[in-house]
Amino acid sequence: MKKYLIWGMLLSLFMGSCGKSEEEPIDDSFYKIPEIDYQTFISSSEETWIPRPKDTYLYKTIPKERYWRNITKEDWQGYDRSNAIPDKVLKSMSTEGLIQSFFDFPGEVTRVYYTETTYLEPYQALLEVNKAYSELIKRKDAGTCMLKIYQECNFASGVGTLLMPVVEQLLADKNIYAKFSSDEIASLLDKGLERAKFVGASSSTFIVGAVNTFLFMGRILQYVQYRPFLREIEKNKDLSFFLKNQMKKEDFDDQSGVLHDRGIAGVIKPYVKQYLKNH
Repeated sequence: MKKYLIWGMLLSLFMGSCGKSEEEPIDDSFYKIPEIDYQTFISSSEETWIPRPKDTYLYKTIPKERYWRNITKEDWQGYDRSNAIPDKVLKSMSTEGLIQSFFDFPGEVTRVYYTETTYLEPYQALLEVNKAYSELIKRKDAGTCMLKIYQECNFASGVGTLLMPVVEQLLADKNIYAKFSSDEIASLLDKGLERAKFVGASSSTFIVGAVNTFLFMGRILQYVQYRPFLREIEKNKDLSFFLKNQMKKEDFDDQSGVLHDRGIAGVIKPYVKQYLKNH
């Protein structure tokens, strides 16, 4: 009897410890803020292969909290207000400097990358406070500069991985892709297909970028009025919804098609290839 009692106590302790461990974060580094070491983040030119423009704006108020989940909405609003670039400075900046300042905006990468909704929602919300954007979309060479960054950036690097969703969300923005010439659109789509192959062969963290890769390629095909693709949109409600609103993260994982060319990825990719073949 005593033997069974001891075994029961040990089993109870074991089960209790298992339950406790499940409540703890599996990887606490997931919650760390990439911008916490701002100097490292802004000194990333060698890692991303993108020269840092000399007139890039240096933001003054950087999150000090160790974990992004501990920053309240009110805290973010305070950071956003204090980091507004003065209008006089905006107008004097180069287009390349504006783009880099857009990327550097405190919380831009963090909130886009780690949001629990879609990747598009925080991006759209940040457009109201990231003043580099409001000036960038006025520049005629914004598309050309973005294309160069997309073609040359080393997205396989640590900082590059974090930048990829933000870069591609800008490319999926009509205020940006409407500035591309026909040849630039072809070059961009060709590079997008290359990035999509890279995403599929990489770890699941790159799915963050993959969502936006197919978003900007699909939106551009729609923008150029590529008829076969327009017909597909008319009959495919999921595709139509994706192009308008993107989708929830959990609906776009390796099971739905990024790694195996199924789902939305499998629908968009053949039309991009066909368009480039006929271009």
